[in-house]
Parts: sequence; structure tokens; C-alpha cells
Amino acid sequence: MKKFLAFFLIFVLLLVTIPVVCATEGETVLQYDFIDGNGKQHRYYYIDNGDGTCRFHSYLGSANELSIPKEIMGLTVTSIDDEAFYNKVSLTFVNIPDTVLVIGLRAFAYCYNLSSVVIGKGVRFINSQAFQSCTSLTGINVQNVEAIGHLAFSRCTSMTSFRSQNQLTYIGENAFENCTSLNFIRFSNTLETISASAFKNCTALTTVTFPDSLTKIGARAFQNCTGLETVNFGDGALIIDMYAFENCTTLTEVTIPQTVVSIGKDAFRFREEDAVSSTATHPVKIICNLGSAGVAYGVASGAPTYIIELEKEVVFGDIDGNGQITLDDAIKALRIVSGVEPPLAEEEVFYCDINNNGILDLNDARAILKREANIA
Repeated sequence: MKKFLAFFLIFVLLLVTIPVVCATEGETVLQYDFIDGNGKQHRYYYIDNGDGTCRFHSYLGSANELSIPKEIMGLTVTSIDDEAFYNKVSLTFVNIPDTVLVIGLRAFAYCYNLSSVVIGKGVRFINSQAFQSCTSLTGINVQNVEAIGHLAFSRCTSMTSFRSQNQLTYIGENAFENCTSLNFIRFSNTLETISASAFKNCTALTTVTFPDSLTKIGARAFQNCTGLETVNFGDGALIIDMYAFENCTTLTEVTIPQTVVSIGKDAFRFREEDAVSSTATHPVKIICNLGSAGVAYGVASGAPTYIIELEKEVVFGDIDGNGQITLDDAIKALRIVSGVEPPLAEEEVFYCDINNNGILDLNDARAILKREANIA
């Protein structure tokens, strides 16, 4: 009997610590097997970091709901490796403990039935494509995450909400692209960068409010958010990159704070994806102060612009003041430039100095003619 017990204990020890494969040079993947209360067998693969911690490498089993352990064989779990649960379609719920700092590349990508994830307070980084195409995932709440990688939640088509509470500073490119059910976002007041195409094609989004800490909204960040009605900018030094809100066809006006540094080309313009440039329009009204980036954008784009100090709307290039750019404006500009008509007063030049060089010249006349013809 003693021999049998000794053999059994040796077998168990071997079972839970068998080295199965080398991950990279100098690293060995270990396995830990256990049976849960329902009699189901599970296997965790992990890598000992050599400092009392380990990385959760992968999982073998068919659990629907899974709580990743805080410890494996006395080692604290501090990260989830790349592709640890990749395409694990059985998963519907995952609890990530507070000990985990990093969620790896494609860690949960293509877990089509994963509907709920609890992200622990310790998680600081969610790597690229971590939850890509988790099409059943309904919402994400991050507490101390500092950075979200590119494509991290892209094509999570059932996601309705995203909340960040404390430390988030960076959202990567395409991070939430094509999350077509996303209708609520709450950014922490630490956010600095929203990268290119981060929320592109989030068609259910109706309102977005940015914190004062935000310094950049990348190119096409909210492009084609066709349900977006309200955009509230903070009072920080902000760069709004080109096409950032292009084709937000429900958006009718935006107020640009004096603190905005610059606004890129066609940031608020409407344009069909397959349309040529001549069909571009700009019905979004820009509300801004004199001398601001809002005015510069209105001049450059031909956007209807309400200037707060003047208490009126201005269409830059509308020389005759009838509220729209017509062929008469283009003809009048050409006649003034050629000397057929007298020059404009200084205040009138402000409304048609498209190239912002202080005078009405031939380049301004050409720009007005293009706008009359609706050529971008």
C-alpha cells in the first residue's frame, strides 16, 4: 500500500509540472492539470519567470466560464501570453485577476461566444488585437488600464459600452473600429491620444465627450460614425487630424474651443466612400472664436462658420453676403482681382481671403470658383 501511495504521489507531481514545449530560447512551458468540482478536467500551461511570478501561456479544456487563477504552483500570474485563448469558442465568461498586468497579443481574439469579461484592477496594458472579433462581447470596463493596442476590440459588433475610469492615456489605431453597436463611451480624464481610425464605423454612437487632457484625435478616428449627433471637446491643447469626423452625417454643428491647436483637412466634411472629390459637401457648422483654429478650418474648408464675437454665421468666399457661394461671388472676385471693380474693404477681405495672406488675390478667386462648383 505504501509503495502504491508513493507511486501515486510521484505521478501527480509529474502530471502538474511536466515541461511540454519550449516557447523561446531559455523558456520552458509547464503544465498544471486539475479537475473542477463538476468533474471536468482542465490544463493550464504557464511559464515560470524565475522571480516568483509566471505568465499564463495557454489553456486546454472546454470550460464556458473561466476564472484565471492568481497563482499557479505558488507562482503569481502577472500576464496572459499572446494567443493564450485564441479562437477558444467555448468561452462565454472570463475573469482576469488583479495580479495580471498585461493581456497579450490576440489573447482572446476570435472567441466568438465570449460575452462578458471582468478585467482586474491590476491590468495596465491591453495589447493589439487582444479581443478582436469577439462578436458576442457586450461591454468593457477598464479601471487602471493605461494603453489599449491597435485593433484591440475591433469588430466586437455586440459591444454597447466602453468605460475607462482612471489611468487610460492611449487608444491605439482601429482599436474599436466596426463596433457597430457601441453607443456609450466614457473616457477617463487622463486620456491623451485617440489614434487613427480608433472608432471608425461606430454607427450607433450618438454622443462623445472628450476630457481636457486629450491632445490628439487621429486621422479618421470617428469617420463614418453616422449616428453621431453631439461632440463635446475639452479645453486642452488639441490637434484634430484630417478626416477625423468625416461622414458623420447626423452631426450638424460643433463648438471648437479656443485651445484647439489645429484642425486637419476635411475633418468634418461629408463624402461617400466611393465618391469623387467633386461631390464633397460641408454642412457641419463650425462655432468658434476669432483667430482660432476653428476660423482657420472654416476658411480652408468653406464650412459654414459661426463666429462668436461677431454673433453671426460666415460662409467664407461669400462676397455678396447672401449666405452661400454662387457664381456671382466667383465673378465678383475675378473682377476685383483684375481691377474692373474697386478693392474690398479690410473687413470684407476677411471673408474671402481663402489663402490667408491678407489680400484678395487670384488664388482666392480660383478657390471661390472651385467652391461654387463644389470641387474639393
